[in-house]
Amino acid sequence: MQKDSEKVTYMFSNLIGFLETIIIEGTASQEENTLYEDYKLFGTIDKQSYTYKNLVHKYLKSDY
Repeated sequence: MQKDSEKVTYMFSNLIGFLETIIIEGTASQEENTLYEDYKLFGTIDKQSYTYKNLVHKYLKSDY
């Protein structure tokens, strides 16, 4: 059984993969592109931002 911290890390890495996929497919919003660029530059994401919360919602509704 996974620990909670492992689950969060696993979901976060899948979320980044999902974000990369929608960017490559060209379906990402400008805000999602900016979120990814900030992640690449700073190595972190503001998990309180509307864009992040919206991305999590899209990820959970997707078949990714």
